[in-house]
Amino acid sequence: MKNITMKKNLLLLLFIMVTIISSAQVTVWEDDFDDADVSDWTLLDRDEDGVNWITRQNVMLDETGEALVDGDFSVLGSYLMNLNPPYDTTMRPTDNWAITPAIDLSQHAGKKIEFILRAQPMVVDGNQDLFVYASTSTDPDTFELLSKVTLVRQTLDEAEFNDYSVDISQFAGEATVYITLGNTTDGRNMFFGLEIDKVSIVAGGNLGVGDNTPNKTASLLKKNPVTENLELQLGNQYESDKTFFQIYNAGGSLVKQATYNNENIAVGDLPRGLYFLLLTNDKNSETIKFIKK
Repeated sequence: MKNITMKKNLLLLLFIMVTIISSAQVTVWEDDFDDADVSDWTLLDRDEDGVNWITRQNVMLDETGEALVDGDFSVLGSYLMNLNPPYDTTMRPTDNWAITPAIDLSQHAGKKIEFILRAQPMVVDGNQDLFVYASTSTDPDTFELLSKVTLVRQTLDEAEFNDYSVDISQFAGEATVYITLGNTTDGRNMFFGLEIDKVSIVAGGNLGVGDNTPNKTASLLKKNPVTENLELQLGNQYESDKTFFQIYNAGGSLVKQATYNNENIAVGDLPRGLYFLLLTNDKNSETIKFIKK
């Protein structure tokens, strides 16, 4: 009886150890930008406006609160605001992509994979959106929008880096994966800058049923600005009910409305400018800003 009990205890201990090992997170790849070397990244100034991602120290306010100075964090940043006096706060669209080097996930098939982003809007800015895309190719046309991450800022003058996680489990097992960080402003909200302190990819735990389905809690436009069509990725909260859309121009006038039929929304007939896409069903409503080129 004593031997049987001992064997049961050993089996239980072995099971616990295997469970812990199988669920432990492993860092697959990371970059903290401390060496300021992003030569293995691809930095794209997609709208060719001379603004792009750069490595530097994070931006802070000096003791007077009137001048910008270097902070203590090494970051990858994208700034529309001129960082040297006189400070230019002109509002206009900008579109920049930062593409990671190739990442090998071939050893992590069947695992939950997360892309973790430690980032903030720069000081004197407000909440800003950062778009996360992924592909197995470097061709920009192949990148799939995975998530719109809202970087939150509660003060104007403090470093407020927070961790944000994006599920990329759909790429588990792929030998070559590229993650892209894209920032876009719509010409209406003031945009000063975004700063990224660290990015990493972690793998851990076996995928359960349905875990490899991307989490879609918000509706997204796959491309913005647009020329002919709004390519809409509809949030889960709209998929079970009839969804209606309305498009308003910057002056608040309704310019287009219809029932959404799961197809691209044609906007080629609209003049250039800023617009607001309003999605509604019986329980939800959501507004997405876009630029018609």
